[in-house]
Amino acid sequence: QAVVAQAGQAWRHCIAPAPARLSARVLTHLLVRVGQVAPQFVLGPAKAMAVPRFQVGDRVQVTRPRHNPMQHTESYQVGERGVVVLAPENSSVVHVQLEGDYEVVESILPLHKVKVHGRSIVASVLHLSPYKDPEPVAERSLEALADRTAPRSDLLDIEKHWLTAIFTTCDTTCDRRVNLRELMSSVQASADIAAFYGVSRDHGPEVLEALFTQIAGRDQMIDWEEFCRFYTTRLEVLAAADGAASEGELAPIEADQLREIFDHCQADADGCVRVADVLQQAGNLQGAMALYGLRRRLRKLALEDVVAGVVDGIGRMIGGDDGDITLTEVMQFAEAEGETGLQMSLAEKSWWDGLFKKASASGLQMGMRPGERTFAAREGEVMSRRQFAVLCKESPLSALLFGLKRKLDQKSLEDATRDAVGTVLAQALREGCSPKDADPTVSWEALKSSYIDCMWRPSGGDATS
Repeated sequence: QAVVAQAGQAWRHCIAPAPARLSARVLTHLLVRVGQVAPQFVLGPAKAMAVPRFQVGDRVQVTRPRHNPMQHTESYQVGERGVVVLAPENSSVVHVQLEGDYEVVESILPLHKVKVHGRSIVASVLHLSPYKDPEPVAERSLEALADRTAPRSDLLDIEKHWLTAIFTTCDTTCDRRVNLRELMSSVQASADIAAFYGVSRDHGPEVLEALFTQIAGRDQMIDWEEFCRFYTTRLEVLAAADGAASEGELAPIEADQLREIFDHCQADADGCVRVADVLQQAGNLQGAMALYGLRRRLRKLALEDVVAGVVDGIGRMIGGDDGDITLTEVMQFAEAEGETGLQMSLAEKSWWDGLFKKASASGLQMGMRPGERTFAAREGEVMSRRQFAVLCKESPLSALLFGLKRKLDQKSLEDATRDAVGTVLAQALREGCSPKDADPTVSWEALKSSYIDCMWRPSGGDATS
């Protein structure tokens, strides 16, 4: 697998669906044909190749070079050293944060370079070897690296994935910092990234320069910590502007929003309104983003909805509307992207390969009846859209990166927050109504009380205040 992952042209041939699996000798001859393995390798009895395994935190050095003009993160030279920051399970590819000083070309005419410290690469484990410093150097330790790049501990897990995906998409030079040019190009290319920064794609350079100056540090770059600080500061500003709520009480903005929903419903003689009308009016709520900064539960539900939309978009983009994603469709998508200049990276191919392996591990497709099996599923050539969604929910970062890179239209954060409010109200009112009521109603006080109880109840280990 490690050889195939780096074989370039052989990749398309080796993962193509076939009636039978390729034997080791046939695969070797294929690699010889494309110039990846010396001919003498095929002589004599086959010997198993020991594939090195690295863990996060291992120090490594490059022992074999690689150059990919289409993906600079897949280019490296012998002697470069760094720390493994990501080592996916069952993958021959690892992410390495290299050390040293580099130069990033920001413009060609006139030639302008910016010095940066370190860069990130995606490398095959066959190109790396363990490395030990001749003497301990604290700055080179993984702990020092983690201090600069690890997500904040006070963020929700889904927030960490979402923020990491946006930051990585903006960081086109892979130096773990965002400069002004990268921020401007990212905002202009993606409405979702623009919405994250609180601007629109139509804003001019003056607005974006002022935004950059507000976020960036003295080095005129935005690092991970400054990026997270900008996000958390926006949440604090939203909460302060809307009035913080003490435990068990509504914030002023929440009371106003709920009252607006209630007043838009037709009340009966007792002053109660239909629950169905409340849920319908919740879908028309204006200014839902005001509640995003107040409630962790709303942020969790909203971001999970955004991720689900991205995953669904990827499934439709590659697999169409037939409900399945096949290996052939992934291959065809990669080839079509290559013709447009947007090449699927080695890390993305490894991600897809891992998804198909997990999907075929049990030989079952999600949604099938117990006992039903398909040959395609056992061979790892197909997975259902439901399977794909479940696997991406377990590790959403790769799906978010894949979708943002291809500028998939996803649900806006405001729409997702509005739907999250509706979800909380539906849960609260469902618990407060009798199952025997065919058309239940609710009073204003009962609506407010149910919302407070549901909002302050811990969910999934996350405080909801």
